[in-house]
Amino acid sequence: DSHDFSFHGGRRGQFTANLLAPPAEHADFSQYKHVDFLMPNVEVTRGEEEVARGEDITNAFICTYFDLDVMAMDMNVTHEDKIHVVGFEPKIEEGNEEYYHHMLLSSCGGAGFDPGNGGGTFDESEIFHKKVIPNCQTVPRGCQNNWAAHAVGADSEGLPPNVGIPIGEGERWVVMQLHYYNPRKDEGIYDSSGMRVFMTSELRPIDAGRMAFAVGVSEGQHPPIPGGQKEVSMETLFVEPECSEQWAEPLNIISVGHHSHFHGLHQDVTVERNGVNLGPMRKEYRYDYNHQGGVQPVTALKQLLPGDRLAATCYFNTESISSDSVIEIGEESNKEMCFPTILYYPKQDSAGVFAYSTPERLVKRRFIEDYTWCSMSSGDESFGSMCEEKLYSDVTSFYKTMLQGRGFNMPSIGLQALCGSSMAASIKKRLQLCPEECDDIGQCSDDEIRTHALATCERVCSQIGVTLYPDTSRTEIYNSVNAFCPTRMFDAPTLATPQTCKARGKLPVPLSELLAVNPNSTLEGENELIRNGAPSIALSTFLAGLVFLVLLDLD
Repeated sequence: DSHDFSFHGGRRGQFTANLLAPPAEHADFSQYKHVDFLMPNVEVTRGEEEVARGEDITNAFICTYFDLDVMAMDMNVTHEDKIHVVGFEPKIEEGNEEYYHHMLLSSCGGAGFDPGNGGGTFDESEIFHKKVIPNCQTVPRGCQNNWAAHAVGADSEGLPPNVGIPIGEGERWVVMQLHYYNPRKDEGIYDSSGMRVFMTSELRPIDAGRMAFAVGVSEGQHPPIPGGQKEVSMETLFVEPECSEQWAEPLNIISVGHHSHFHGLHQDVTVERNGVNLGPMRKEYRYDYNHQGGVQPVTALKQLLPGDRLAATCYFNTESISSDSVIEIGEESNKEMCFPTILYYPKQDSAGVFAYSTPERLVKRRFIEDYTWCSMSSGDESFGSMCEEKLYSDVTSFYKTMLQGRGFNMPSIGLQALCGSSMAASIKKRLQLCPEECDDIGQCSDDEIRTHALATCERVCSQIGVTLYPDTSRTEIYNSVNAFCPTRMFDAPTLATPQTCKARGKLPVPLSELLAVNPNSTLEGENELIRNGAPSIALSTFLAGLVFLVLLDLD
């Protein structure tokens, strides 16, 4: 029978399939209660505030708040209780599949990660059940505890029988973000898609967690990628051994997910252990936007150990874009993104989100406004470096970008005037701006302030990789960043060469001779390998076993 493959149209694609094993069994959630987190028939259109800022109107980001006390009422629990999520099932409204990009479910109630604005505290004073936020490109501050995610082509997902994802525990509000893509700008589209979440109040023994690698997610986090390239990668995000050593125990990997947009080619989360490159956690030969979802890791990497080095890299094909153009990084579908994720257990507080940033951007946002001050002499002979002079004379200018990002609009003020005053008490303590011993009593001498300025500059310049004048042995900042590890900046390591197969011995007869035997010849005795012009079953078995057992060895 003939088959017209054009019938599938734009729904064709590729995904990983194991042809040697039966299809994976879908998780059975029949014994568990479920809650449907669904959009309340929202209009698929970009919010007015975002449109006014000039944002692309073909991408709509809409959030809805859900009260866990209302959603879990049938389970006889409240948000104060601990609840275990055991599985998810997407509920995409029929007919709206073409507009769907992704959805996230996150708990709100504390400080959390946001690569665009650094997190924040959740304010529930104006929140109510099923409140819709039409301008929601960035998940609200304090709602970065993401525990469920789904993207185009992904299926339902279940957890092992002894594992659950914890929610509740004092966090009352859940926010669901849906990203819609409407390139034709169709009007009058309304949607009630969402997620069916299976949960239980009968707690399982182990908590699960999600680990995310935000290599390039939001605008400004990563440089644009060039067009006209058959294969081009983003910068690699490294999780250094010092960072993973914070894990209290080994992590068991349930699934590894990859997320990019239309130019995505493939992604790798490579593991290096004790100097040995164990390769990528998931072998992906070709990323397909239309078939996303979590995949079990390769057998050798079903467990991560404290002290492992992880390296997340995304590759793209940009040949559809001219070589004199670039593709911006961002959440919109027509920009690009690199966001691998791992679902694992047991949950670790220090294995949530890891994030790349350009070194120059992080320096301004976390350390010092101008790192060249570290390497410059001061015009005032009473200071050893320009860094000390700048901090002493104008704290506001020294930390300009950092203070603005945290909502502090302080007037220009010197360190002497700031220390001992009641101004900006929280930021003073957080940034260690003043000597504690004198700031507490409001009496800091000029010598104490100058000594503290020197110590601060030594610390700050060292953290970004620059020596402090008059030492000019290093004047350039570190070239790699992981913003959510104890050491945020460092020089990118060189990974060990990946393991390869190598020959351990030789065949008793060259393989080329075995395969080139004249089928019309007659061989006698035990060397007869060809009968009637075709290899015997014995030969086939012999060759397969010999090649596997003798020739190949994985170091």
